[in-house]
Amino acid sequence: MCCWRRLRVWAGSEPVGRSLRALAWRWQVPVMTLLLSACAGLGPPESAVPAWEPLPPHTLGRTLAAQQRVQARLGGHRRVFDAAVEVNRQGLQVVLLTPLGQRVASLRYNGRVLRFEKGAAAPDSFPPAMMLEAMQMIYWPAAVLNGRAGAGGWRIEEQRRRRVVFYAERAVAELRYSTDEPWQGRVEMVNYPHGYSLTVDSAILSPGQ
Repeated sequence: MCCWRRLRVWAGSEPVGRSLRALAWRWQVPVMTLLLSACAGLGPPESAVPAWEPLPPHTLGRTLAAQQRVQARLGGHRRVFDAAVEVNRQGLQVVLLTPLGQRVASLRYNGRVLRFEKGAAAPDSFPPAMMLEAMQMIYWPAAVLNGRAGAGGWRIEEQRRRRVVFYAERAVAELRYSTDEPWQGRVEMVNYPHGYSLTVDSAILSPGQ
């Protein structure tokens, strides 16, 4: 079965939109935050950083479909994933595969309910909330993240092609972008309390609106 047919089957019988049909190439999710344990001492202790409160998908301010390849590193281990992502008025959908096409996971978020399905190739511990957190830290506009209701303690500082996420005035994550368009090109992310890093190579397939 070709990669795109796998994506269609694993995404479920209800398609998320035309743009997802274009994703014949496997994509990968930053969201790989999936990797578990924390590395102590790199930033605030994990227990000191509260759970990220996700924003509704429409707050991204655009619709699009993208393909990515993500390299995730944690504690000397490296994993590579392919994935397909779409954001539209109905919500956010992510389908995640191994480079060999094995299903890792699929995620849907409509702003109210987060639906998550693990595949046979998923790690034993694969927290979907961390996937969503990484995506929003990387791709959501800084002005939206800073202005969200109840953002208490969180702050985004952004300069050209560089972003730092703070909680309680301590750096939680640092991101560097290869282009001015975060969904096109390479993003490098380090999450200090969780002790992982991501390298995400992205290409927009359908720019949407």
